[in-house]
Formats: sequence, structure tokens, C-alpha cells
Amino acid sequence: TMVRRVELGEGLVLSGGGGAGKTSALILIERRGRGLGIDHGYIGAGALFDELYRGRYEVLDRKVPLLMIDDLGTEYRAELAVSRFVDLINERWRFQRATVITTNLEWDQLAALPGMERVTSRLADRCARLWTFRKDQRKPVSVADWAEE
Repeated sequence: TMVRRVELGEGLVLSGGGGAGKTSALILIERRGRGLGIDHGYIGAGALFDELYRGRYEVLDRKVPLLMIDDLGTEYRAELAVSRFVDLINERWRFQRATVITTNLEWDQLAALPGMERVTSRLADRCARLWTFRKDQRKPVSVADWAEE
């Protein structure tokens, strides 16, 4: 069950192309966690790395049992922020705190990013990996949809 996975500090890495539903799945995990009373945090990778770079950790409760990070690999990757992200993932690994991550990158691509080899090693130890081959599900919006009637 989800509660048991969080208690064990297990997580999930959801990978796939844009529009495949990874963020939607993450939102469903968040809602399910909330419904089960699991304390959790949700943040986009860009915002997370920005906060880590600025040294503002208050946006993120590092000790939350379930941390969800959306779109890892899209962030601006200042060396200081990457170093702090490595520390964050190491801390979560050490204290067996569950982490769920979405990314458009394949595992090898993620591991090849500067500073991420240690992160992917830690994640591989505690996270199941799921790659979705779904095509982009987003529907284009037409300007005509916005026209007045």
C-alpha cells in the first residue's frame, strides 16, 4: 500500500515524454497521500533549485515523509543548487524518506547530468522506476476557442 511504501522510505521515478501524464500522476499521488493523512510536499524542480540556490529552505520541509518533485532535469543547474540537491537526496535516503520524481529524461540521461550520478544511485536504491511510452495527451487550443460569440 501507499502508506507502507512511504513508511519504508520507498519512492518512484516517473519518466516519459512531454504530455504523457507524469504530472497528472503526481497530482493523483498527492491527493491520495492527503486522503490517507500522509504529510507531504510538492514542488517543481525549477522552483526547488531556485530556492536551494538562494539558501531558502523554508519553502521545503526537508523532513516531510513524502516529497514530490516535478520535472527534474528542466531546472537551471547552478553548481551550488546541485550540491544542495545532492545533500537533500542524501538526507532523504539516509533517513528513509520517500521521494517521488517526474522527469522527461531517461535514467542514463539523468545520471549524466553534472552532480546527478550520486543522486541517481541513491534513488535507484529506494525508488521504483517507471517509463511511460504514452504519446502527448495535450490537446491544442485554437484562437477561435477564445473568440467572442
